[in-house]
Amino acid sequence: MTLEQKLKRALKSKDPSKIHIVFEEIYHAYGKLVYFTIMQYVKNNMDVEDLTQDVFLNFFNNLLKNEIKNIKYYLVVSAKNRAINFINVNQNKIVLDENIIYEHEQQDDYNENYFIIISNMKKYLNEYEIDIIIQHAVYDYSFKDLANKYDKSINTIISTYHRAVKKYLKGADKNEKK
Repeated sequence: MTLEQKLKRALKSKDPSKIHIVFEEIYHAYGKLVYFTIMQYVKNNMDVEDLTQDVFLNFFNNLLKNEIKNIKYYLVVSAKNRAINFINVNQNKIVLDENIIYEHEQQDDYNENYFIIISNMKKYLNEYEIDIIIQHAVYDYSFKDLANKYDKSINTIISTYHRAVKKYLKGADKNEKK
């Protein structure tokens, strides 16, 4: 019996333990394939692991909503799409010049400059966006740590960070042109 048939049978029975058993079989059968597919695009092992988990979580969440006729195809396409999405988000990444912030730490007037940066950010960003940027850029929190802290997905934190940086830079750029 194929995994598709087992899955269909388990879903039809509506028995959570049977669905879970089949899901584990699917994970063991295709986990390495999904990991390898993502690894072709993303080079950081931790990111690959996170994206692999996201693919399977998405698959599991969609089990009841959609009939999946070819599990392998669904997972590979999903893995590829997640990896490409991840690359697009990180490729368009605009990072605040963290060296400027760290150079200020060396100076006596660090606190004054820190508050100037924060007050400038407040012109364009909300407190949450400022928090994400400062915790990542200054305090070196990983996106994963921030996701846990705010109880949000890593992708949500990453996109919030990038949108906030773009919004800040766009606002600051418009202000300079005046």
